[in-house]
Amino acid sequence: MPCPSNLTFWNVGSAHADAAFGGSTHGFATFDEWVAPEAGRQAAWNSPVPGTVLGGTYTGVLDDLARAPAAKTGIVLFARADGMEAFLTAVGRLQPGLTLLGGATARQGSTGELAPPAPEVSLLLLPAGEVETTNVLTPTGPRIEAKTAGPRRLAALRAWGESAWQPARQALVALKARSGCPVDRFEEATLADPLGRNLHLSVNGDELDSGAQVDSVELVFRTARPDEVQTRFQEFCSVPNALVVGCAGLRSLLARPLRPAAGTLVVFLFGEVIPLAGQNRFGNLMLGRLRFQGHPE
Repeated sequence: MPCPSNLTFWNVGSAHADAAFGGSTHGFATFDEWVAPEAGRQAAWNSPVPGTVLGGTYTGVLDDLARAPAAKTGIVLFARADGMEAFLTAVGRLQPGLTLLGGATARQGSTGELAPPAPEVSLLLLPAGEVETTNVLTPTGPRIEAKTAGPRRLAALRAWGESAWQPARQALVALKARSGCPVDRFEEATLADPLGRNLHLSVNGDELDSGAQVDSVELVFRTARPDEVQTRFQEFCSVPNALVVGCAGLRSLLARPLRPAAGTLVVFLFGEVIPLAGQNRFGNLMLGRLRFQGHPE
Protein backbone atom coordinates (compact mmCIF):
# COMPACT_ATOMS: atom_id res chain seq x y z
CA MET A 1 0.00 0.00 0.00
CA PRO A 2 1.18 3.61 -0.48
CA CYS A 3 2.79 5.01 2.65
CA PRO A 4 0.25 7.56 4.00
CA SER A 5 2.10 8.73 7.09
CA ASN A 6 5.47 9.34 8.62
CA LEU A 7 8.37 6.97 8.77
CA THR A 8 8.77 6.38 12.51
CA PHE A 9 11.23 4.73 14.91
CA TRP A 10 10.65 4.28 18.62
CA ASN A 11 12.33 2.80 21.66
CA VAL A 12 11.09 -0.66 22.62
CA GLY A 13 7.61 -0.46 24.14
CA SER A 14 6.93 3.08 22.88
CA ALA A 15 5.37 2.34 19.51
CA HIS A 16 3.82 5.22 17.58
CA ALA A 17 0.11 4.43 17.09
CA ASP A 18 -0.10 6.22 13.71
CA ALA A 19 3.13 4.92 12.20
CA ALA A 20 2.66 3.58 8.68
CA PHE A 21 6.17 2.17 8.59
CA GLY A 22 8.94 1.82 11.15
CA GLY A 23 10.27 -0.22 14.02
CA SER A 24 11.83 -0.35 17.45
CA THR A 25 15.34 1.01 18.03
CA HIS A 26 17.90 0.84 20.86
CA GLY A 27 17.94 4.61 21.37
CA PHE A 28 18.31 7.25 18.67
CA ALA A 29 19.89 10.59 17.84
CA THR A 30 18.72 13.70 16.00
CA PHE A 31 20.39 17.06 15.42
CA ASP A 32 19.39 18.33 18.86
CA GLU A 33 18.73 15.16 20.92
CA TRP A 34 20.54 12.04 22.12
CA VAL A 35 17.81 9.69 23.36
CA ALA A 36 18.63 6.75 25.62
CA PRO A 37 17.10 3.30 24.92
CA GLU A 38 15.05 3.35 28.14
CA ALA A 39 13.32 6.65 27.31
CA GLY A 40 9.72 6.25 26.14
CA ARG A 41 10.29 8.25 22.98
CA GLN A 42 9.73 8.18 19.23
CA ALA A 43 11.17 10.01 16.23
CA ALA A 44 9.00 10.55 13.13
CA TRP A 45 9.91 11.89 9.71
CA ASN A 46 8.34 15.30 9.19
CA SER A 47 6.56 14.52 5.90
CA PRO A 48 4.92 11.51 4.25
CA VAL A 49 7.40 9.18 2.58
CA PRO A 50 6.42 8.52 -1.05
CA GLY A 51 6.73 4.77 -1.10
CA THR A 52 4.95 1.43 -0.92
CA VAL A 53 4.68 -0.53 2.35
CA LEU A 54 4.64 -4.33 2.52
CA GLY A 55 4.44 -6.26 5.77
CA GLY A 56 3.77 -9.77 7.04
CA THR A 57 5.51 -13.11 6.86
CA TYR A 58 8.55 -13.63 4.65
CA THR A 59 6.46 -15.64 2.18
CA GLY A 60 3.62 -13.13 2.11
CA VAL A 61 5.88 -10.12 1.57
CA LEU A 62 7.75 -11.89 -1.23
CA ASP A 63 4.44 -12.70 -2.92
CA ASP A 64 3.45 -9.02 -2.71
CA LEU A 65 6.88 -7.90 -3.89
CA ALA A 66 6.53 -10.03 -7.02
CA ARG A 67 3.54 -7.86 -7.98
CA ALA A 68 4.99 -4.52 -6.82
CA PRO A 69 6.47 -1.90 -9.17
CA ALA A 70 10.25 -1.73 -9.43
CA ALA A 71 11.86 0.42 -6.74
CA LYS A 72 15.29 2.05 -6.51
CA THR A 73 15.85 1.83 -2.76
CA GLY A 74 14.05 0.60 0.31
CA ILE A 75 14.09 0.08 4.05
CA VAL A 76 13.69 -3.44 5.43
CA LEU A 77 13.06 -4.20 9.11
CA PHE A 78 13.00 -7.66 10.67
CA ALA A 79 11.15 -8.73 13.80
CA ARG A 80 13.20 -11.87 14.45
CA ALA A 81 16.84 -12.91 14.37
CA ASP A 82 16.47 -15.66 11.76
CA GLY A 83 15.53 -16.08 8.12
CA MET A 84 16.94 -12.72 7.03
CA GLU A 85 19.56 -14.01 4.62
CA ALA A 86 17.16 -16.24 2.68
CA PHE A 87 14.66 -13.39 2.47
CA LEU A 88 17.27 -10.94 1.14
CA THR A 89 18.40 -13.46 -1.47
CA ALA A 90 14.81 -13.88 -2.65
CA VAL A 91 14.32 -10.09 -2.79
CA GLY A 92 17.42 -9.84 -4.99
CA ARG A 93 15.96 -12.33 -7.45
CA LEU A 94 12.64 -10.44 -7.65
CA GLN A 95 14.12 -6.94 -7.88
CA PRO A 96 17.84 -7.14 -8.77
CA GLY A 97 18.27 -3.35 -8.84
CA LEU A 98 16.77 -2.72 -5.38
CA THR A 99 19.24 -1.40 -2.79
CA LEU A 100 18.18 -1.83 0.83
CA LEU A 101 19.03 -0.36 4.22
CA GLY A 102 17.69 -1.66 7.52
CA GLY A 103 18.18 -4.48 9.97
CA ALA A 104 16.73 -6.40 12.88
CA THR A 105 14.66 -4.20 15.18
CA ALA A 106 15.59 -3.79 18.83
CA ARG A 107 13.87 -6.21 21.18
CA GLN A 108 13.68 -7.17 24.85
CA GLY A 109 12.45 -10.71 24.20
CA SER A 110 12.65 -12.75 21.02
CA THR A 111 10.69 -10.40 18.77
CA GLY A 112 11.14 -6.76 17.79
CA GLU A 113 8.35 -4.29 17.02
CA LEU A 114 7.27 -3.36 13.49
CA ALA A 115 4.86 -1.01 11.77
CA PRO A 116 2.72 -2.15 10.16
CA PRO A 117 2.49 -4.92 12.79
CA ALA A 118 4.01 -8.01 11.24
CA PRO A 119 5.34 -11.34 12.52
CA GLU A 120 8.54 -11.33 10.46
CA VAL A 121 9.27 -8.38 8.17
CA SER A 122 8.19 -4.93 7.01
CA LEU A 123 9.49 -3.46 3.75
CA LEU A 124 9.23 0.11 2.46
CA LEU A 125 9.88 0.46 -1.29
CA LEU A 126 11.09 3.88 -2.43
CA PRO A 127 11.31 5.34 -5.96
CA ALA A 128 14.50 7.29 -5.21
CA GLY A 129 17.29 7.72 -2.71
CA GLU A 130 20.94 6.76 -2.24
CA VAL A 131 22.19 4.04 0.11
CA GLU A 132 25.77 4.16 1.37
CA THR A 133 27.65 2.03 3.88
CA THR A 134 30.90 1.98 5.80
CA ASN A 135 32.85 -0.25 8.15
CA VAL A 136 34.36 1.59 11.12
CA LEU A 137 36.66 -1.33 12.00
CA THR A 138 40.04 -1.61 10.25
CA PRO A 139 41.64 -4.82 8.86
CA THR A 140 44.41 -5.98 11.20
CA GLY A 141 46.74 -8.97 11.00
CA PRO A 142 46.73 -12.01 8.68
CA ARG A 143 43.92 -13.52 6.67
CA ILE A 144 42.05 -16.15 8.66
CA GLU A 145 40.62 -19.47 7.53
CA ALA A 146 37.54 -20.72 9.35
CA LYS A 147 36.07 -24.16 9.93
CA THR A 148 32.32 -23.88 10.50
CA ALA A 149 29.96 -26.01 12.58
CA GLY A 150 26.77 -24.55 11.12
CA PRO A 151 25.66 -21.47 9.18
CA ARG A 152 26.30 -19.18 12.17
CA ARG A 153 28.98 -21.02 14.14
CA LEU A 154 32.77 -21.02 13.91
CA ALA A 155 34.41 -24.18 15.25
CA ALA A 156 38.09 -23.51 14.53
CA LEU A 157 40.39 -20.88 13.05
CA ARG A 158 43.91 -20.74 11.64
CA ALA A 159 46.06 -18.21 9.84
CA TRP A 160 45.67 -18.65 6.09
CA GLY A 161 48.21 -21.19 4.80
CA GLU A 162 49.04 -22.69 8.20
CA SER A 163 48.35 -26.33 8.98
CA ALA A 164 47.33 -26.23 12.65
CA TRP A 165 43.78 -25.35 13.69
CA GLN A 166 42.89 -23.72 17.01
CA PRO A 167 39.50 -23.77 18.71
CA ALA A 168 37.73 -20.64 17.49
CA ARG A 169 37.40 -18.99 20.90
CA GLN A 170 41.05 -19.58 21.76
CA ALA A 171 42.24 -18.26 18.38
CA LEU A 172 40.14 -15.09 18.65
CA VAL A 173 41.39 -14.40 22.18
CA ALA A 174 44.98 -14.66 20.88
CA LEU A 175 44.24 -12.26 17.99
CA LYS A 176 42.69 -9.75 20.37
CA ALA A 177 45.57 -9.97 22.82
CA ARG A 178 48.16 -9.37 20.09
CA SER A 179 46.20 -6.32 18.91
CA GLY A 180 45.78 -4.84 22.39
CA CYS A 181 41.99 -5.26 22.35
CA PRO A 182 39.96 -6.34 25.40
CA VAL A 183 39.70 -10.12 25.19
CA ASP A 184 36.29 -10.23 26.88
CA ARG A 185 34.53 -7.77 24.54
CA PHE A 186 33.24 -8.31 21.01
CA GLU A 187 32.69 -4.81 19.66
CA GLU A 188 36.27 -3.45 19.31
CA ALA A 189 37.48 -6.58 17.49
CA THR A 190 35.72 -9.06 15.23
CA LEU A 191 36.00 -11.14 12.08
CA ALA A 192 34.68 -10.01 8.71
CA ASP A 193 34.31 -11.61 5.30
CA PRO A 194 36.46 -10.41 2.36
CA LEU A 195 33.72 -7.95 1.31
CA GLY A 196 34.01 -6.13 4.65
CA ARG A 197 30.83 -7.46 6.28
CA ASN A 198 31.41 -7.84 10.01
CA LEU A 199 30.26 -10.75 12.17
CA HIS A 200 29.29 -9.96 15.77
CA LEU A 201 30.67 -12.94 17.69
CA SER A 202 29.83 -14.49 21.05
CA VAL A 203 31.30 -17.43 22.95
CA ASN A 204 29.66 -20.84 22.83
CA GLY A 205 32.03 -23.17 24.69
CA ASP A 206 35.19 -23.43 22.57
CA GLU A 207 33.28 -22.22 19.52
CA LEU A 208 31.99 -18.82 18.42
CA ASP A 209 28.44 -17.95 17.43
CA SER A 210 27.93 -15.30 14.79
CA GLY A 211 25.09 -12.77 14.67
CA ALA A 212 25.04 -13.15 10.87
CA GLN A 213 25.37 -16.08 8.52
CA VAL A 214 28.98 -17.06 7.76
CA ASP A 215 29.18 -17.10 3.95
CA SER A 216 32.95 -17.44 3.50
CA VAL A 217 35.67 -19.56 5.11
CA GLU A 218 38.10 -16.74 4.37
CA LEU A 219 37.85 -14.08 7.08
CA VAL A 220 39.65 -10.89 8.07
CA PHE A 221 40.39 -9.75 11.62
CA ARG A 222 39.19 -6.14 12.15
CA THR A 223 39.68 -3.81 15.11
CA ALA A 224 38.88 -0.27 16.20
CA ARG A 225 39.53 1.73 19.34
CA PRO A 226 36.44 3.37 20.88
CA ASP A 227 37.78 6.84 19.96
CA GLU A 228 38.09 5.72 16.32
CA VAL A 229 34.51 4.45 16.35
CA GLN A 230 33.35 7.78 17.81
CA THR A 231 35.11 9.81 15.10
CA ARG A 232 34.08 7.62 12.18
CA PHE A 233 30.46 7.31 13.34
CA GLN A 234 30.21 11.09 13.81
CA GLU A 235 31.60 11.71 10.33
CA PHE A 236 29.17 9.25 8.79
CA CYS A 237 26.09 10.91 10.32
CA SER A 238 27.23 14.44 9.43
CA VAL A 239 25.29 14.33 6.14
CA PRO A 240 21.95 16.23 6.24
CA ASN A 241 18.53 14.68 5.59
CA ALA A 242 19.51 11.04 5.97
CA LEU A 243 18.42 7.96 7.86
CA VAL A 244 21.51 6.38 9.44
CA VAL A 245 21.33 2.79 10.70
CA GLY A 246 24.02 1.75 13.16
CA CYS A 247 24.68 -1.29 15.27
CA ALA A 248 23.61 -1.23 18.91
CA GLY A 249 26.97 -2.85 19.66
CA LEU A 250 28.80 0.16 18.24
CA ARG A 251 26.59 2.44 20.34
CA SER A 252 28.07 0.81 23.44
CA LEU A 253 31.52 2.12 22.44
CA LEU A 254 30.48 5.76 22.15
CA ALA A 255 31.84 7.89 24.98
CA ARG A 256 29.86 10.96 23.89
CA PRO A 257 26.48 11.56 22.25
CA LEU A 258 26.46 11.76 18.47
CA ARG A 259 25.47 15.04 16.86
CA PRO A 260 23.92 14.22 13.48
CA ALA A 261 23.54 16.84 10.78
CA ALA A 262 20.29 18.79 10.53
CA GLY A 263 17.47 16.58 9.32
CA THR A 264 19.33 13.32 9.98
CA LEU A 265 18.07 10.54 12.24
CA VAL A 266 20.38 7.85 13.66
CA VAL A 267 18.83 4.58 14.89
CA PHE A 268 20.50 1.55 16.47
CA LEU A 269 19.47 -1.96 15.42
CA PHE A 270 20.43 -5.53 16.32
CA GLY A 271 22.15 -6.34 13.02
CA GLU A 272 22.19 -4.29 9.85
CA VAL A 273 21.21 -4.72 6.20
CA ILE A 274 23.74 -3.04 3.92
CA PRO A 275 24.57 -3.30 0.20
CA LEU A 276 27.92 -4.91 -0.64
CA ALA A 277 29.16 -6.06 -4.06
CA GLY A 278 25.73 -5.56 -5.62
CA GLN A 279 23.84 -7.58 -3.02
CA ASN A 280 21.85 -6.68 0.08
CA ARG A 281 23.52 -8.46 3.00
CA PHE A 282 22.86 -8.90 6.70
CA GLY A 283 25.84 -8.07 8.89
CA ASN A 284 26.84 -6.74 12.29
CA LEU A 285 28.79 -3.76 13.66
CA MET A 286 28.11 -1.85 10.42
CA LEU A 287 26.86 1.62 9.44
CA GLY A 288 24.53 2.46 6.57
CA ARG A 289 22.62 5.56 5.49
CA LEU A 290 19.81 6.43 3.13
CA ARG A 291 19.61 9.98 1.85
CA PHE A 292 16.19 11.26 0.87
CA GLN A 293 14.02 14.36 1.34
CA GLY A 294 12.38 15.21 4.65
CA HIS A 295 13.77 15.12 8.16
CA PRO A 296 12.79 13.78 11.59
CA GLU A 297 10.74 15.81 14.06
